Amino acid sequence: MKRRGLSLQAIVVVCAGVGCDPAEAIEAREEADAVDVEEVDAWADEARPATSAWVSLGGKVNEPAAATYQDGRLTVFGRGTDGAVWQIWQTSLVEEGWSGWVSLGGAVTSGVTVAPEKDGRLVVLARGLDGALWALEQAAVNGPWGAWRSLGGQIVGTPVAERNQDGRVSVLARGLDGGLWHVRQTAPNGSWGAWQPLGGIVTPELAVGQDRDGRLAVFVRGPDGLLRTIRQEAGSDQWTDWSSLGPGGAVGKPAVARDKAGRLVVFVRARDAALWTIRQEGERFGPWVSLGADVGDPVAIANFDGRLEVLARGRDGALWDIRQPKYNPNRWTGWEQLGGAVIGTPTAALGWDGRVAAFVRGPDGALWTIAQDSPGCCW
Repeated sequence: MKRRGLSLQAIVVVCAGVGCDPAEAIEAREEADAVDVEEVDAWADEARPATSAWVSLGGKVNEPAAATYQDGRLTVFGRGTDGAVWQIWQTSLVEEGWSGWVSLGGAVTSGVTVAPEKDGRLVVLARGLDGALWALEQAAVNGPWGAWRSLGGQIVGTPVAERNQDGRVSVLARGLDGGLWHVRQTAPNGSWGAWQPLGGIVTPELAVGQDRDGRLAVFVRGPDGLLRTIRQEAGSDQWTDWSSLGPGGAVGKPAVARDKAGRLVVFVRARDAALWTIRQEGERFGPWVSLGADVGDPVAIANFDGRLEVLARGRDGALWDIRQPKYNPNRWTGWEQLGGAVIGTPTAALGWDGRVAAFVRGPDGALWTIAQDSPGCCW
């Protein structure tokens, strides 16, 4: 008996051209992608780590978002059952202890986005009950929080945020008109400007990254299933026109990370349920490559040495991982099951010791975490 699913090796299927449809490209490889059920199950049992590798951090939060304090301690935010934003953080760089959950107040209706300001303070951003964007900034680096304030606008879904080359934080979100909207700080660590439309017709699932020359690039999925991008113009606050990256049949929320060479690499699910990736090549992107598997929306992160790592919920409900075995943009390991029971999309952050930590919402509603055994290696 065979099925298509989480295979032992990353399946490399190249799909070039704007009109490329991954579902069609992978159809010819159907038999090659099919994996014996007994083989997959035996491998999954062998690959599953001891349950002690997973640690419950308690709480009851939705759509967790991980970040790193300036001093290297990890912290996680989430929307609580009461609609407020809740936070938990590492209490020490020496011992792996965590604080209890603390309410930061607010009344939000979206997931939480976190971005570092130029001076190292974190800013938390989310959609409020009134549909506007609300922000909460630390009053001091690694310290307490100020008061919530409205940044206006009318947005749909969870916003995304990234720091510009000059240190100003930019926030992007889908507006009520279906287009992409943008608001940014007027100066590093400073106040916020007015909302600006960037056009397009986008779904609420967005991703943003900063390439090696400091320009921001936003990646969105259109209603037609094509992935599109818009980028900042070099040396200015202006933005380019929209361009299509394909592929036909993209679904879910894309993820983006910057590799060791400073190139942006994008990951997105397609209609065939496989994870596909495309990377920056100068001013262009391409071609598309399938990494196989049958996973949910991914999170992508760079290891301490620049190698990329991708984590996603598998069809079996566990957390799965694929990474570059060494820095080679054309090579990926096979998918590895990390165990656990995942609800929704995972989040991840790089700690002070160089290890990546993943955080997921479990079936009990609590936050669960697992970390690499050593920097860049093994879970």
